Amino acid sequence: MSLHAGILKLWLDLPENTSLKGKRQIIQPLIRQLQNRFNLSVAEAEEMDRWKTAVIGISCISNSAAVADQLLNKVLAFVNDGGFDVVIRDFQIEIMAV
Repeated sequence: MSLHAGILKLWLDLPENTSLKGKRQIIQPLIRQLQNRFNLSVAEAEEMDRWKTAVIGISCISNSAAVADQLLNKVLAFVNDGGFDVVIRDFQIEIMAV
């Protein structure tokens, strides 16, 4: 049996945000919801000192590349349609055998 790791990297814009405190109030609940809803590893990965942008890394492990890809696409749709005060500027999904 082979395992597959899936990684989703999200570049987010926070157009209404005006401070690092405001960024935390947007990003931390988003991270918690992704962890709880999808049982994933999620972390803010870059741009931590900039208050108008965020980069979120999300990872999963599956016994199927297709399942990992499907899960990460559901995450992408959830962030896009979830009513968060973020705009997805770009994203990258990578699935690899481990």
